[in-house]
Amino acid sequence: MASIKAAVWSLLSGGFVYLYMTNHFIKANWVALIWIVLFALQTTISATKKKALPIAGNADKKTIYKEIISCCNSNLTA
Repeated sequence: MASIKAAVWSLLSGGFVYLYMTNHFIKANWVALIWIVLFALQTTISATKKKALPIAGNADKKTIYKEIISCCNSNLTA
């Protein structure tokens, strides 16, 4: 999946530079617009996934910390 993303970004970037340097400004602007929309979409999806994941991770961490503390407390009292 990462190689597909890299290929898409490379083609969009290379296409934009090529079109801009060959004075195809209108086409270059469309490529730039597509690039901006895809970047915003990818950033939004990535941020949403990262925001949802730590909630489950924190629950697991809390459980682990409680187990460690209870284990340490039991060792101290024994």
